[in-house]
Amino acid sequence: MKTDSAQDVFNRVINHLVSQGQKSVSVDGLCLYRSPSGASCAVGCLISEDDYSPSMEGADVGFVVREYKSLQWLRKFEDLLDDLQDLHDLDCNWDNQGLSSGGRKQIQLIADHHRLTNPLS
Repeated sequence: MKTDSAQDVFNRVINHLVSQGQKSVSVDGLCLYRSPSGASCAVGCLISEDDYSPSMEGADVGFVVREYKSLQWLRKFEDLLDDLQDLHDLDCNWDNQGLSSGGRKQIQLIADHHRLTNPLS
């Protein structure tokens, strides 16, 4: 899904996180771009199977979008992706039902900050 639109990236990530209903984590609880269970994080859902490498794990968004040539189309969204990755990574944004009410509020704050429309509104 390569796009020139921050709104498209935002919609895709938010819809992914809501439908997945859980964080993408290792057995030790560390956030992963792709988890053994098949879940993917806010940025991981934008990375195709062909472009994904286990060597990405542990690297921040900025490094991944700069160092992997096939992901350079994401560079222009780096600030947005940082915010979306924080949404995914912070435990306070999740509960046993998926994204918590605090996480849903965070989505609106991210939308407002980046002048985007919240796809959940």
